[in-house]
Amino acid sequence: MLRDDIKDAFSDVCGLPTWQVRKGVGSYLTLEYGDPHLRIQEPRLSRSELPEVHKSADRRRVVVSGRWHLWIYMCNWTISSNGTWLADNEASSEAINEASQYLDGQILMSIEVLPKDVKTVFRFDLGGELATWPYLDEGDRYEEQWLLYDYEAKKVQTLRGDGTWLCEPLDD
Repeated sequence: MLRDDIKDAFSDVCGLPTWQVRKGVGSYLTLEYGDPHLRIQEPRLSRSELPEVHKSADRRRVVVSGRWHLWIYMCNWTISSNGTWLADNEASSEAINEASQYLDGQILMSIEVLPKDVKTVFRFDLGGELATWPYLDEGDRYEEQWLLYDYEAKKVQTLRGDGTWLCEPLDD
């Protein structure tokens, strides 16, 4: 069931080039798929007393993203090239950035799911591989391992570390 849900989620994404692969906060990764479009977030009112929150909320943000946005979130992960390790979630920022650039432009070919381990392996056409699996700490198993946003269908599909699969409407 989980294997089928994930394959269905990526059925339109497989065969597309990966672009704008980036390291986010900490060791989070983001990958874009599909035609680029602008997402415009208008300034919003913040009730926070923290100046840095006001500074961020007072700005209009314009972000280029694909129809699909894959966010590798609260999990272990590794990027390899033809079986050779390039980086993982505990590597230096420099190694993570280099490995991210290696995946950039590669076509996502397949997704393998190992439900017992809640492991996902994303395979790319030029030998790239991104594998994700849950943190070992039992408390972290309820965290989102990765999220696939589909901005056109207005939904987000999530695999949690405990193997729970969620498909939820995407708030505007």
